[in-house]
Amino acid sequence: MPAHIVQTRFPQTAEALACYDAIVISDIGSNTFLLQNRTFYNMDIIPDALQLIADYVAEGGGLLMIGGYLSFTGIEAKANYKNTVLAEVLPVDMLDVDDRVELPQGCKAVNTAVEHFITQPFSEWAAAVGL
Repeated sequence: MPAHIVQTRFPQTAEALACYDAIVISDIGSNTFLLQNRTFYNMDIIPDALQLIADYVAEGGGLLMIGGYLSFTGIEAKANYKNTVLAEVLPVDMLDVDDRVELPQGCKAVNTAVEHFITQPFSEWAAAVGL
């Protein structure tokens, strides 16, 4: 779902999240999940969506975060996932500062875990351009 509808359509219970096999987050800052309009404007108390995601993963649900300007730490550290419960769930170390690395010349990923069943089919990766 696009970032602008997360506040109205993202599942608000563990049961509603359990309908999905995986959650993919890309280019949406943590505040979109945490400080929703219902809380900001109406002072409504709502569930912590990121805690729901962390619990969902603990129960076996999949989580993928794709890099972008508002993923991980993000541009000017505005995504701010490092200071949320997802920092303990995601298998990465996030910086405290802007984590972008702009590579107009492109880059090529190297598989350093060739024995792992997930990466076995990917012995060589194509170059990524425009990062």
